[in-house]
Amino acid sequence: MKKRESIKRNAFTLVELLVVIAIIGVLVGLTLPAVQMARASARQSECMNNIRQVSLAVIGYQTNNGTFPYYQGNPGCWVIPLLPALGEESLGNSWLEGNTPTKAIPTLFCPSHPRKRNLAAPLSYAANCGFDGYSTSKKIPMADVGAFSKGPATATRMESLRNSVDRIASLDGTSYTILFGENTQSTQWNSTSLYEYGILWGGGVTTAYGQDHKSTSSNAAHARPASYHPGQGAHLAFADAHVVYAAGVDATVYKQLMSPSDKQGASISGTSAMNNFTDFGAILGR
Repeated sequence: MKKRESIKRNAFTLVELLVVIAIIGVLVGLTLPAVQMARASARQSECMNNIRQVSLAVIGYQTNNGTFPYYQGNPGCWVIPLLPALGEESLGNSWLEGNTPTKAIPTLFCPSHPRKRNLAAPLSYAANCGFDGYSTSKKIPMADVGAFSKGPATATRMESLRNSVDRIASLDGTSYTILFGENTQSTQWNSTSLYEYGILWGGGVTTAYGQDHKSTSSNAAHARPASYHPGQGAHLAFADAHVVYAAGVDATVYKQLMSPSDKQGASISGTSAMNNFTDFGAILGR
């Protein structure tokens, strides 16, 4: 009598297949957050480099022209005179000739912002345009309470004085004066709205920091640093071209960092605390 030969199995059973799928699912669940964190970190590093390049472009402009550009009336906002330094000389010349062409310039927008790549002239970085509600009545130069001054078209002498690295260094110092900050309210660099290409302090700016992911309005309340990066913070570029990612900055400290002269800032805003000593190095990690 012949013995029945054993049948060899070459396939997985359903139970074994389900076990393999479950193991793969667990591994994907463990690695996916790490991959997402790595991508977010890469985008944040790219954003930091972008805003540093913008601040270097301003310093380069000052080297050639003696002062920073105005924040409006160049024509257009502060971006226009910086276009040559950002590798867009022909685009800048076209604006000076009275045309208004647009272009998505990668250096000008944060890769973490979901809408920027769908706009004609995306902008994520806003210039320090000083005190919201500025008035010449107190005889304080605009350049003392903001890094950039108003354009020359209708500017008074108090509004037309422009800053430079040397001038800021003679006041509170370049390491503690903000030039640019991220702002989720910023939309396009061809905008004519101050609240879309500038960050402000005082007046209608009710808080210093936040993440205005749902803010689509253009107003003073949101004209301050905000980003789509993890944490309640944003990148800030200073007058010496160093960049920090700062979160949880106190409102008074924010006013001090925005105002090249704390003394003049305290006078125009009535915030006496701006005259107090602040250890900015500890706050900004320097």
